[in-house]
This record gives sequence, C-alpha cells and structure tokens, in this order.
Amino acid sequence: MRGVLVCLLWLLWFTDVLRFSNVYGPYSLHKNSVIVKFTKDGISKKELTIYGDGTQTRDFIHAYDLCQAIHLCLYTLEKEQLTNQPITNNRKISGEIFHLGTGKETSILELAQLIQELFDNRIKISFAAERKGEIKRNYSDITKAKKILGFSPEISLKDGIESVYKWFMNKDANQIREAAVLSGSE
Repeated sequence: MRGVLVCLLWLLWFTDVLRFSNVYGPYSLHKNSVIVKFTKDGISKKELTIYGDGTQTRDFIHAYDLCQAIHLCLYTLEKEQLTNQPITNNRKISGEIFHLGTGKETSILELAQLIQELFDNRIKISFAAERKGEIKRNYSDITKAKKILGFSPEISLKDGIESVYKWFMNKDANQIREAAVLSGSE
C-alpha cells in the first residue's frame, strides 16, 4: 500500500494531464475519425454522410500542433524540475491539466464543405439520421496552455485538411478501401 501511495504522489508531482481535442493529420490510413472518414469516403464513395443536421461542432487539432504542445509541456516540466522553481505565477505546473486543441469550434457541415472543395465539388454531401448520444458542441479552452506553456496552434484547419487530402490522394484507392480501422474512433 505504501508503494502505491508513493507512486501516486510521484505522478501528481511530476506529471501533467493533457486532454486532446480531435487530432488529425496525414498517415491516418487506419483511423476513422471524421476528417479521415470524410476524405476516405470522398475518394471511395464520392459522398460524405453527415449524421444529423451538421450543426454539431468539434475542435480539430493537427498532429503537428499537438506534438508542439506536448514538447512545450515536457520542456516546461523539465525546466521546472531542473531549476526547482515555478515557471509561472509562483505556481508549479506539475499535476496541472491542459486542454490541447485550437479553441475554435467547427461545425461538421463546415468541415464537409471544406473537404468537398478539395474534391472540386465532385462529391456530394448527404444527411442521415442523427446518431443517438451525439455530442452537440465540443471544443477546448486552451487559455491555460497558451498562458503557461506558450502554446499557439499554427496549422489552420483548411491547410491541415489539405495535407490529409494530399496524403490520401497519393495512396492506391484499393488500399484505402481495404484498410482496417484500428483506432475504434467510429
């Protein structure tokens, strides 16, 4: 029991909790998050299906920006531990919770339209019944990560989606259709 308490105290003292919003980026062949699913469906089905009316929102963060945020957090923790001094406001960051996203809400319909533009509007957007339990609004408040870590996302959603699109367009269509989804993010 004493060992468990020591481990818990160590975790609280030397770690942070990082809460990611919806992460996307190239090299996502085996994922099925909405950006990847829409891109795959645009290639293979020529149609994007939105469940509900498309007004539900998400906060999308590119994998590059997420890696930058993780790096900043690790750097700040290391600096704090090496100097044994709080980095900001006389408050150590160990044990803090940081939300990592862009802080911007994007509707699923807006997302589908951005992806449709990449396909030169040669794909259609269709609507299906809303999924039970669908979250209506979801975005991250990144104020704390900005203030304490100096985090600021760099990749715009439009540019990030374009990088995903280009990566998938360089793949064989059969490979995309046959790729097993490994993430469980349906």
